[in-house]
Amino acid sequence: MGIAEDNKWFMDVSFGPLETVPCALCGSEKSETVAVQRMFGEEFHITSCGSCGLLFTNPRPTSEWRKRYYDPGCNPLMRLAEREFIYLPPPERICAHGKLLDFMKTTLPAGGSLLDGGCAAGMFVKMASERGFKATGCDYSSSALDYAKEIFGLDLIRAEVQDLPVPDESFDMVTLLHVFEHFSDPIKALREIRRVLKPGGHLLIETVNYFPHYLLEKYFRFLQPIYLKESGKEMIPWMPFDHYFFWTTESLARALEKSGYTEIKTHFIFNYKAEMPDGKVSLPYSAYSAAVGGLFRFTGGKANLWNVLLTTAGKGP
Repeated sequence: MGIAEDNKWFMDVSFGPLETVPCALCGSEKSETVAVQRMFGEEFHITSCGSCGLLFTNPRPTSEWRKRYYDPGCNPLMRLAEREFIYLPPPERICAHGKLLDFMKTTLPAGGSLLDGGCAAGMFVKMASERGFKATGCDYSSSALDYAKEIFGLDLIRAEVQDLPVPDESFDMVTLLHVFEHFSDPIKALREIRRVLKPGGHLLIETVNYFPHYLLEKYFRFLQPIYLKESGKEMIPWMPFDHYFFWTTESLARALEKSGYTEIKTHFIFNYKAEMPDGKVSLPYSAYSAAVGGLFRFTGGKANLWNVLLTTAGKGP
């Protein structure tokens, strides 16, 4: 993780107090610690709900903590960062976006209406529009949306996904690409998205599959040195200062069911990952993809060890 590796001097600076919360799925206040990571002046606990097993940061950053973290006036890391670092995906993600749009065409025909939630500067919106989708996006950051207008000529919606200023049944599909893990109230967000979907519409969520992380922390600690050496990381990348929840195939399906969705499906795309430099992958990565894909298909998607969790869910008729 670049922040931890390149700015160790800054890891002892806190942005305020944390808050303790109950489980977002079942309301239980009992949880056990799976891992502890110290960063930004805090000891962040990755916990597992004692009732339903949901993985989440607890205690977690408050909204004020997060606001100061992203404020260049409080956080030198943001002050030093280029605008592109904040508003645009890294170049290596562009190829992944293209591959994902190819996959989406099997569900949403060209010309269908699409909302990308948490779109930042709208790179995915731009690419979807070029592929024939009627696409728009929303983001809470006015700076990001100004950048989208300046660079791409996009007029996007300034709003939180949890409170969309659009009529009921407005879109054929809503996408959440590596933003769902940041929501403080995921059930509220899912229900709001379901409101704006047309009958028969679909939600697509792409997030990190944290089940392999959980296995490494809980049962296979002896493999951690190998993982860290091969990945070039200093610690398992939970990112608890920025991720409120750590979704797995099972917990994400429960959240979608609780929010009223049907036709919940987890998908596997061979060699797919969120960041694909020029679409190239290493031989070990391809071998891992083949092995995990075989297990995924053999178990009907129940055993999912892939690093990307790609799930669709329908609103129903």
